[in-house]
Amino acid sequence: MKILLTGATGLIGSRLLRQLLDAGHRVVCAGRSAPVIEHGRCSWLKLDFAATPTSVWVLHLQGVDAVVNLVGLFRESASATFAALHTSGPQALFDACASAGVRRVVQVSALGADRQAGTAFLLSKYEADRHLLALPLDACVAQPSLVFAPDGLSARRLLA
Repeated sequence: MKILLTGATGLIGSRLLRQLLDAGHRVVCAGRSAPVIEHGRCSWLKLDFAATPTSVWVLHLQGVDAVVNLVGLFRESASATFAALHTSGPQALFDACASAGVRRVVQVSALGADRQAGTAFLLSKYEADRHLLALPLDACVAQPSLVFAPDGLSARRLLA
């Protein structure tokens, strides 16, 4: 299978990337910087997730069987906002999947991302989730609560 993976340099993405490659899948990673460990074993698309329009995504989705979106951030900055990275960026990608005929899409969201969410983080995730599930795709939204990895930033702080 040929899989487009966004967020391949993150905590979950870097592990999923290794597993997909070890299972024999062809993986195309998309983002601002290439994964350090697996660079060379996956194709790399240097794209700014927050600013890539649907029309550009469509060009890069030719021959792709599935998309996994793992892009996310916990704190906003002037150059990285929840609205751009959690909502409009994924919506452009999901619309491109529908246009390009990529039927399978997995969105990794967050537990509590729903209409009643009380934070901008969760509301931004919810808007992308809702958009994806309204499209004519074979889509899945995963909403993990706590992701624990000994080398993860949150886990290191908790363990300290």
